[in-house]
Amino acid sequence: MSEMVEWVAKAIYECEYKFPEWSAETLRESTRKQYRDRARAAIEAMREPTDEMLSALKEDWWDNETPLTIWQAMIDAALAKPAA
Repeated sequence: MSEMVEWVAKAIYECEYKFPEWSAETLRESTRKQYRDRARAAIEAMREPTDEMLSALKEDWWDNETPLTIWQAMIDAALAKPAA
């Protein structure tokens, strides 16, 4: 299992229950698996970038920015609220 799947599963669980006890000691493995499955689906849905994500990129970024900066800008664009 990837670390990102675990992070996203934990975030989904905590968002739903407002209860930060995501651990083997506090949750059954079957519950953890359900949230990991949801996390995988959420991450898979982000495989193809949206137009907003692609628009967040600047042409000169490929030479001047790190992959982390580019990734974060695209995720920020994906999380942005739609214009009213």
